[in-house]
Amino acid sequence: MSYHADPVVNDMLLTIINDDDGKQCGRSYRQRLAAAAHGNMLFEFRYMCREYGRVRARAGASRPTREQTLLAASLLQAYYEESVEELTPEDQVSPIGARP
Repeated sequence: MSYHADPVVNDMLLTIINDDDGKQCGRSYRQRLAAAAHGNMLFEFRYMCREYGRVRARAGASRPTREQTLLAASLLQAYYEESVEELTPEDQVSPIGARP
């Protein structure tokens, strides 16, 4: 599956989307959903993309450019905001900073 024509952006998107435990992006699936539920948390998604770049650099690959990182972050935010809307009531997450 392809989300973007740029292979670096596409790899970043697919890696982060499929990173359940957060080892590639620094946030678990539930934490990514919580960031999306909060709304307007682009900086959280930028953090995830930058963390992906660090992991990629440690593996010997080049880091994504700033433009690729920002583009991927905005696409990820839209993807997860849509995912939050599709959650069933029992799967709902609390936004970041929400009190129980």
